[in-house]
Amino acid sequence: MPVRVRSRVARHNLYSRFFGIATTSSELLGKQTDVVTELHPLVEAAGQSGSLPDWARCGPRRRAHAARVANLMSSWATSLGLGGDEIVRWTAAGHLHDALKDAPVESLESLAESGWPEPLLHAPACATRLRADGVMDEELLLAITYH
Repeated sequence: MPVRVRSRVARHNLYSRFFGIATTSSELLGKQTDVVTELHPLVEAAGQSGSLPDWARCGPRRRAHAARVANLMSSWATSLGLGGDEIVRWTAAGHLHDALKDAPVESLESLAESGWPEPLLHAPACATRLRADGVMDEELLLAITYH
């Protein structure tokens, strides 16, 4: 889709208005989530330089995958006309989404709620770790949990 078209779609919220597609987790959940006014240092570091928390468990191939996802997320955020901190948040989600993908399953089970299948445990476990470190950005945490 050409940049001008994407900008117009984003500016006028056309996906949501005409196709009923949720464009924010607030719309998706049908409720208002708290607005984040300041980026948590872990989120800022991931979004600006791709730095992961010390507890992250992902090898070189997984980090390369996360960097590609972060690039894509940054491009989408830019195409939607989002501002600087929003672009950092979206980029951080890309870098952080698989931060525990290579962790042993046993270590993830205690962090994720029951009912998650083994291949998906890393996602809610990562959100739990970020919450424990003080990240309160619920939209970002939901994006990581349900990616």
